[in-house]
Amino acid sequence: MIKRKILFYTEAWGVGGIESFVMNTAETLDRDRFGFDIFSTHDWSDAYDERIKELGGHRSVVFHNQKPNLVRRLISSTKAWNDLLATHHYDAVHINTMNGVGFVYSEIAKKHKVPVRVVHSHNSAFSGGRIKDVAHRLGRALFGNTATDRLACSQQAGEYLFAGKPFTVLQNGIDTRRFRFNQESRVAIRRQLGVPDGALLFGSVGRLAEAKNPLFQVNILKSLRNSGISAYLVLVGEGPLKERVKDYADTLGLGNYVFLPGNSVRPEAYLSAMDVFTMPSFFEGAPFAVVEACANGLPMLLSKEIPVLDNNDLKEVHLVIQDVNLWVNEAIRQWQNNDVTVRREGGAHVRKMGMDRVATTKRLEEVYRS
Repeated sequence: MIKRKILFYTEAWGVGGIESFVMNTAETLDRDRFGFDIFSTHDWSDAYDERIKELGGHRSVVFHNQKPNLVRRLISSTKAWNDLLATHHYDAVHINTMNGVGFVYSEIAKKHKVPVRVVHSHNSAFSGGRIKDVAHRLGRALFGNTATDRLACSQQAGEYLFAGKPFTVLQNGIDTRRFRFNQESRVAIRRQLGVPDGALLFGSVGRLAEAKNPLFQVNILKSLRNSGISAYLVLVGEGPLKERVKDYADTLGLGNYVFLPGNSVRPEAYLSAMDVFTMPSFFEGAPFAVVEACANGLPMLLSKEIPVLDNNDLKEVHLVIQDVNLWVNEAIRQWQNNDVTVRREGGAHVRKMGMDRVATTKRLEEVYRS
């Protein structure tokens, strides 16, 4: 049987939501029918490289461990993408993008007669300077019709990128078994961090960037401790605001209560260690970390800018980010009412919502075959 070859595109490659999506898809694809490669403009981690090789894939990058300015990235990356498509056959390209620049890669794939050209929106709002905004608008205006399939991780993400054109919402799918609550991991991580028994450990997994609003998390911690709560904060991930978060916590005298372990190949262990998951983002598409936290059975406090997973999930509470006291009071309530013995039911809830990666990948295989 001849395999259909898929080429995944991402602007950046490291350890984040889009990378999780690509790896979940690659690991779940029918290996007898599909092969894959990964192309990125720049990268900042090779954590997944061994697994990519095991799966028979190849990852190429234009700028390794560096991120030049947008103009240089766009010129060099589109040339490398063009050269790759000129020398290798692909049956489908899957362009994972945060803005309209992704359509440029779809246009190039169209010129090379790649029959299936998927443009997949992973963001619900624009962030960046004027040059990036111009590139976003031009890419969408000039090449917005070059995709054969338009996908979005949420309704908001689709409306943001596709500007009135039809699209399909494809929910983020995860390995629910991997993110199942684990009592041994909970004990081990809390002991490793030095969190006392009975203390409140809250936080999130994700890139430490402006959109994620990590300084607000430190403000939540400050208010909790001022209220006499033995509280600790863990933010798993890397990003441009990591040092700023550390300095801010130190300035407030909270350095001993904030943990910044960096990227982890086992985020599920940190989720099991937490009592409450908090994500006060300014904007999001449909963050993988929220689905993973749900599978772990964690109570979730999310900003109103994050799409609702399930209106019937009482553990999913959406709050405005203008009032830290709302987050503090809700965190205490969820912590006091949380029963770790029922957290193992989270995976079943995620599967019921259709967010298991097996279901997601089956839908993608249908797209790749079209």
